[in-house]
Amino acid sequence: MSSNSRRNFMKWITAAGTAAILPKGARAHGQFDGYPGSYGVLHDTTLCIGCRSCEAACNEVNDFPQPEKPFEDKSVLDKRRRVDDKCYTVV
Repeated sequence: MSSNSRRNFMKWITAAGTAAILPKGARAHGQFDGYPGSYGVLHDTTLCIGCRSCEAACNEVNDFPQPEKPFEDKSVLDKRRRVDDKCYTVV
């Protein structure tokens, strides 16, 4: 294999790998159909201060009703919570 064809191969494989890992565009969905093909929120927990603004933003983008306890109420952080059909993001 000549160095030129190796170089072309490396260019091609790099371009293909880069295209495969780049995001295709973020979208919020209005319904929760389980986990297959679902989207997520990636956050760095070392920087999390528990402000719940990511929860509020997710709520707003997905047109969910306001939670029972407002986002300013930090007492919800005292117990373990799970996502559901009215809340996709929990801290």
